[in-house]
Amino acid sequence: MVEAMVDYMLGPFGNMLSELYLENQFIVNTIVVIIAVISLFKNRSQQVNN
Repeated sequence: MVEAMVDYMLGPFGNMLSELYLENQFIVNTIVVIIAVISLFKNRSQQVNN
């Protein structure tokens, strides 16, 4: 469903983008999870300091 929406909205560039994501989805998802964890720890440390 999302792939069809990306292909429709972005045209040929969306097709290339979705293929790139599907080939490297483990790396991309790992980066997203790492950023989310860092963000959580950063927010918690700021709340403790206040």
